[in-house]
Amino acid sequence: MASSQRSQSYEGSSSSKIMKFSHILQDVLLNPKLCKLVPFLLHKYQKKEKGTMKEMLYIVPHDYCNDFYMNFWKLHESVHLDFGIDIRKMGHSGNTYELVPILGLMFSGILHGNDERITLKTDILIFVLSLIFTEGNHISVEVLTHKVQRQDMLTQAEHIYFEEAWKFITEDLVWEENLMYQQIPNSDPAQYEFVWGPRAPTETSKMKLLIHMAHLMKQIPGLTQNYMKRL
Repeated sequence: MASSQRSQSYEGSSSSKIMKFSHILQDVLLNPKLCKLVPFLLHKYQKKEKGTMKEMLYIVPHDYCNDFYMNFWKLHESVHLDFGIDIRKMGHSGNTYELVPILGLMFSGILHGNDERITLKTDILIFVLSLIFTEGNHISVEVLTHKVQRQDMLTQAEHIYFEEAWKFITEDLVWEENLMYQQIPNSDPAQYEFVWGPRAPTETSKMKLLIHMAHLMKQIPGLTQNYMKRL
């Protein structure tokens, strides 16, 4: 019993820290002027194109150009933390940058619709994939519903409501094959769960996700030891 309680306590602590994804980005990125670059960078990333400093300066307001040079490191760090993408300088001039996948996710379908929700949608995608991983490679509808309802990012600046987040998870992410919705084997009456969809393991891996989680959560003690066996 004590062992079970410790396990539940650890999983609860781990889950609550996973739910801080959005706050990391909000604390670092941002600045509405830098946020304007997120759709541009993701478009470049998905098309595997390089971006230039000239293009980025064209997007940010003219009166922010000097500040942009000084705060470019914030953009770099935020894109790395939230999207798992590294912005790397090419050549000695420093005017051209390539977007290198670290986590590997291509965020298919994320750019559709309201661009203002890109950051939040990526947070939800990584959050759910991480939960599935930490819950043993599957998560029941009931458990995921409870965790999404508790996730405090839904009540933050972007004001996304549970119904909207749940629709994005159960429709958009399933449609893009990031998630798969299936009946729990041998459940009677029928119960349902989510697992990684066929797209997710072709873009990323449990090891990459583990490293990303550890980087985001400042190396939570015991994370690697407890979940390496699930790789």
